[in-house]
Amino acid sequence: MATFERREGTWRVKVRKSGVSRSATFRTKAEAVSWSIKVEAEIQAMKSGLIPNKSFGDVLQRYSREISPLKRGCRWERLRIDLFLREYPKLCLTKLQFLGPDVFATWRDERLKSVSALSVRREWAILQHACNVAVKEWRWLPLNPMSTVKAPAGGGCTYASADFARDRASTAGLWLWPQCAAGVCLGPGGGCLAFCH
Repeated sequence: MATFERREGTWRVKVRKSGVSRSATFRTKAEAVSWSIKVEAEIQAMKSGLIPNKSFGDVLQRYSREISPLKRGCRWERLRIDLFLREYPKLCLTKLQFLGPDVFATWRDERLKSVSALSVRREWAILQHACNVAVKEWRWLPLNPMSTVKAPAGGGCTYASADFARDRASTAGLWLWPQCAAGVCLGPGGGCLAFCH
């Protein structure tokens, strides 16, 4: 059941149903009523084990609003989520009822054509965490559809020869220890991470 209260030019709505309580504030009563109807339907769907009539884009938008601000890399994550919403409408418009492993496998394969495996793995982590939150906290999904899909391989350190390392270091105006005989561990972006001997 929803209750509405006018406060300093805004409308506060509280929804209590089946032991679940949610509240929000809106500019108009019409917005508050609309929100309360949606929330009551979500709670009912959650209690009866049904998947709400939402898209994966809705999951990402809510994740961006509620979860991303709690992270240190909030700005970067929100930029990535905006990119998903803008560049991958097929993924984001998919209704949760039809969101299966094949949808994410198709996205992964398409994305690997334009960026490195490491970039896809970073984005993969965002999508997977959004699905986990949708399962565990929001009860929008019965299980994570990404759990059975293989993440892109690669993205680890590569090793460069000592000659390559010396050339790169001299170009950058750096000096290498004489013990750097075997090579240098290069990070995913090609930067020197550690000397190996």
